[in-house]
Amino acid sequence: MRFVIFVASLLFCALLLRAEDQVKCEPLFPNSDFEKGSLENWTAEGTAFKSQPTKGDNAKARGRGNSNIKGEYWIGTYENCPAKDGKPGKVQGDKPVGKLKSVEFTIKSKYINFMIGGGNHPGKTGVSLLVDGKPLRTATALKHSETMQKVSWDVSDLVGKKAVLEIIDQASGGWGHVNADDFTGSDKPAGKVIK
Repeated sequence: MRFVIFVASLLFCALLLRAEDQVKCEPLFPNSDFEKGSLENWTAEGTAFKSQPTKGDNAKARGRGNSNIKGEYWIGTYENCPAKDGKPGKVQGDKPVGKLKSVEFTIKSKYINFMIGGGNHPGKTGVSLLVDGKPLRTATALKHSETMQKVSWDVSDLVGKKAVLEIIDQASGGWGHVNADDFTGSDKPAGKVIK
């Protein structure tokens, strides 16, 4: 009987995961997922993003677990593996700081979804959604972890507004880095809804 309950639980979890994967997500703008292997449609300030986007699961190459990347390219400000010619596992460490801003885009969906990890330093490492230059949504890693988690912002009140994404790394001590990837829009949340 326990085996049947165990198998049923596994099937139920698989169905929940499959339902999350079936949320139709669209890029917010070209290269909002970094899959061009460049920072096209993004502008970097400071030194934290000089070797970005990074290619491959560099944290895994360093023996630090799976980063849970989506595709080949992502932002990992601890990493020093440039998309074109970097060596997986090479690092720049936590010292560099900076900001990465997207091009302006129009919010078309009820949810903005993305992957986030790295240091849990609210206001110092994370992602912000700027509307009229003001941060109306913010996120940081749910805990200090190289493994990125899928999260979603409810932006239904902002549909039709112009916005900019800002990825920040303003921390230079332990866990002073941010991991981010795969910015999309959808009419249902594709991850844990955060405020």
